[in-house]
Amino acid sequence: SQLRWLDRVIDCQRLATKLFEIVPLCPTPLQKDIISFLPEIIDDSQQEFVVEQLEQIMAENTDFTVSVFDCLSNLSLPPSISNQVLHSTLKRLNSVAVADFPVVIRFLLRTCTNETAKDVIQAIRCDINFVDMSRSDTTDHNNALESGVGSTQASQSAKAKGKRRAGVIEEGEAMTLETIRAGIRFNKELVQAFLKEIKGVSEIKDHTVIDVWLLVVISSFDAHRKSAEMILKKKIMSGLITEQLVDNSIGKHAIALRQFFSTMLALAAEFGRAKETSVRKFGARLYRLLFELFDDDYNRQEVIGNLMVHVGSGVELEVEMSLSLLVDFVSTPVLRQGLKPFIAFVKAIMDHLDSLKEVHIRYAFRVFSALCCSISINTGSGIGSASGSSNDMIDDELQILVRKQLSSPEVKFKKIGIIGAISMIRALSISHFEIHGYPNGQQEDSETCRPDDEPIHRPLPVAAMT
Repeated sequence: SQLRWLDRVIDCQRLATKLFEIVPLCPTPLQKDIISFLPEIIDDSQQEFVVEQLEQIMAENTDFTVSVFDCLSNLSLPPSISNQVLHSTLKRLNSVAVADFPVVIRFLLRTCTNETAKDVIQAIRCDINFVDMSRSDTTDHNNALESGVGSTQASQSAKAKGKRRAGVIEEGEAMTLETIRAGIRFNKELVQAFLKEIKGVSEIKDHTVIDVWLLVVISSFDAHRKSAEMILKKKIMSGLITEQLVDNSIGKHAIALRQFFSTMLALAAEFGRAKETSVRKFGARLYRLLFELFDDDYNRQEVIGNLMVHVGSGVELEVEMSLSLLVDFVSTPVLRQGLKPFIAFVKAIMDHLDSLKEVHIRYAFRVFSALCCSISINTGSGIGSASGSSNDMIDDELQILVRKQLSSPEVKFKKIGIIGAISMIRALSISHFEIHGYPNGQQEDSETCRPDDEPIHRPLPVAAMT
């Protein structure tokens, strides 16, 4: 460290040569320290020599990638040497470890010029590969089992190793996204270059995970949100960005994208209001991914709140999208459990049933009934039993609503009551078969249930309503 504070260096060339001679002889931490303080003691005349030596060190041992690029970033390189380093970096970008992506990308974004921007963007889009950790972990587990000796211990070791690797990769991905965001946020030309490059892709196979990430990142900038949304919307309509790509981009990298939850929620809301069916389906898919992957109460409450806004908009297409998505939630046991804490939001739909179309009323009652039956089963009580739970309030309110509508002299409201009663019977039947099994091993399909195959030994309070 004393070298950092030298008042004067008489022979800089000799000093640089000697430093690189002793670097291979030092312990790894000391090697990294020497590399890190090179910019403080080497003058401009030795920069070309230093760059050559650093590239050689990095080629021999990738463990020094971060130290080398930190050093290069702090050197005042002339354009010729800077371009040389940049193109050298682009050639080896596809072999960089995920944990090293942030520092490499930071260097590329800082050193690229208008002339080299296209090459840098193409390299970031095409040469950065983020692994599917679920597949990697499964491979490690299978390899451990195939070893044949101490399979239990080997399997546990493989799982622990997989978790450690997953943590490193997830952190690397998150830092990579943050590095890209910080690197282009105040660079209008670079943002436009990224958008132009993505817009120019004309084949499905040419779109990658990073394309979706880049559009999400750029959508987080107020000045460029509309441009990014428009490009993404056109890509969806043309079929170039598919649901499979979105699942791979978000579903398998949720931790990295957590910082952009609000941006993705805004995209889902925007696309959920679209007139185009494909875009609206994309918005619904995005909502489902956000609810499923970001499972803390705050984020899920934001998703449900947005869906309630769609229902209250009065726009038929939005109402259809939102209610059908809620039906999807209650049809999936894990998501139905996740929806229960937000029953207070969902039951607000009860106040506006008379303004909904018949098909939407049917969707709403399917949601209410599924939640009621699920709560009743979990608490061991039948529908209509008072358990004191705040969640059970929807049970009482649903029965009161159905009775009220059935007793109404107006056909419109009586029809609502009939739909509600049938939905409750349907939900009880499904719940019964989920607990006791379907006869002959059959499963309930998406639109019908089979209540006549076996008597249901549960109270049906709706019988009293007639």
